[in-house]
Amino acid sequence: MNVASEFDIGPLTWVKTEIDLALERATEALTQYAGSSDVTHLKFARTHIHQAHGALAIVGLDGVTQISESLEALLVLLEEGQSTAAAHVFDAFDISLGAIRQYLDDLLAGAPNQPLRLLPAYKALAEARGLTNCHAADLFYPDLSPRPGKRPAPETALEPEAQKALIKTERAHYQKALLTFLKKPDEAAQAIEGLSKAIAAIEALQDTPANRAFWWISLAFIETLKQAEIGADPRARQLCSHIDGQIRRLLEGTRTVAERLMRDALYFIAQAPAAEHPLIAELQEIFELRSLLPDAQPPEAAQPHESSLRRLREALSASEESWNKFCAGSGNTLAGFAEQARLCSTLANDIGHTDLKRLAQAFAAIANWLAETPSRHADSIAMEVATAILLLQSAMEHFRHLGTDFAQQVDLMVARLYGCIAGNPVSDQGLPALDEMTRQAQEDEISLRKFQEQASIRNSLTRELNHRVKNTLANVLSIIALTRRRSTNLDDFADGLDGRIRALSAPHDLLTQSDWGATPIRAVVQAELRPYAHDADHAVEMQGPDVQLAPNDALSLGLAMHELATNASKYGALSRPGGQVTVHWKLESETLVRIEWLERGGPEVKVERGRGFGMDLIERIVAEAEAIMRGRLAGLVD
Repeated sequence: MNVASEFDIGPLTWVKTEIDLALERATEALTQYAGSSDVTHLKFARTHIHQAHGALAIVGLDGVTQISESLEALLVLLEEGQSTAAAHVFDAFDISLGAIRQYLDDLLAGAPNQPLRLLPAYKALAEARGLTNCHAADLFYPDLSPRPGKRPAPETALEPEAQKALIKTERAHYQKALLTFLKKPDEAAQAIEGLSKAIAAIEALQDTPANRAFWWISLAFIETLKQAEIGADPRARQLCSHIDGQIRRLLEGTRTVAERLMRDALYFIAQAPAAEHPLIAELQEIFELRSLLPDAQPPEAAQPHESSLRRLREALSASEESWNKFCAGSGNTLAGFAEQARLCSTLANDIGHTDLKRLAQAFAAIANWLAETPSRHADSIAMEVATAILLLQSAMEHFRHLGTDFAQQVDLMVARLYGCIAGNPVSDQGLPALDEMTRQAQEDEISLRKFQEQASIRNSLTRELNHRVKNTLANVLSIIALTRRRSTNLDDFADGLDGRIRALSAPHDLLTQSDWGATPIRAVVQAELRPYAHDADHAVEMQGPDVQLAPNDALSLGLAMHELATNASKYGALSRPGGQVTVHWKLESETLVRIEWLERGGPEVKVERGRGFGMDLIERIVAEAEAIMRGRLAGLVD
């Protein structure tokens, strides 16, 4: 197992349907725009892409969100008239939307999570946007949590001023070596040695594994510069300058490091030969970097366009629905079933996969045979048709990875179907996968007959419960991931997670009281600010009309209010006596409410503080809302 193959597809399966629908609607809107040049369609397309982006962010597919962000940015350029609707722009949309769909399908089929496979789509979007600085490293997302091992504490530790003086000296050495590396290629080897010595001296001064991590990675990165291709890469040379900037920040007392720098350095370490230096090999193993690089493969044979596969899935789904209704007693649906089966055969023929085409033709043949004389229907026929549907569905799910076993299954399934038509049923020939599908079909048939009268109510309740559970679990997973990223130790993680889960439970209580109907904004805000509302040292004011929120919006607002309140109690107006927090809301339109969080009497804003969990959560979990932050906040969101 590695960081690429151990990606948990569970959360993705919960939101995959919503993502597919959003991408499909975006594609339709772009098609309408191409035919009319009405920018309203661009706005619709951007809304659907944004919805898909939010779902992708929640399940942790950061590399894929680079593509969705670029798609949104390109749509903005078109809306504002800064880009023309040229052919290469629409090609970029088509390539990118298809790439996202295919990538997600591959993940569900067992492919590793390697965002670098999306590089062609990323480059196409960059070209359409007129950008020249896109780089493969933008799609490289390793796990940044590993740390160097502990080392014995020095017998005599340097005083802070002495450490600062030594870092200042090493920075001068680093800058001198960097200038030589950039300006004098003939002296590159000597310059790289100078860079390495300076970084090694700074790394040796760091007292904890967390503080050492960036400099440990930087040491290995410096060694990769000995590779001519990496040493000449503009991004690698720019990274050298960023490392100098990080030394300056260290002298100023700031130890935080941007994740982007870590990812860029690890990208070049992943690209370098392990034999170049022991530290490169060590980091490649610890961070499992090689698993994030797609295997070099020869160009694949021509594959069917994703839209053809999608149309076949839709036709197959429609035929399954008609067949289930027919088996449940609705005889008038048989003609529709036969029509959808014929469409499946036509679409499979267009796709061109030989075995899939044979299976779909046999499926259409038995559908036509039944439509000619409905009285031919029998339990044995129903089992074979249901098994054929399941085999077709399985083929659609794993289309890119169909093997020789699929051909064997098709041989037997086709023989069974034509045997039914000829009145000579084929005996079991012992293919376990197909036998399992037949057993599943039998179980489905029994269940269908037994529970048909209750299906409507049960399905409705199941869909509603599934929707609520998926949203809740997706929020919890995102909270856990973001809390872990921002925590420095286990206690911080436990405390932060406890508070945020409680913040999520408060709106749940309100929604339960309202039978998961509309919930007033005032009730959500009061629930999250209750610990501070009766504090004599602070003032909390809430003003706004009676506005009702949908369940998902109430949950998102509750989380956002909790983060803002926690931030205010640590760094803002609620952290000192006399501080005041005011929450105003008003309706901008029938479907849009504006919420303002204002703080007064708090300490001075520390502009240099980095982004924290709260800002990430507000941007990612509340992705569908447009948050407008006004006024002078007393502190950044932690």
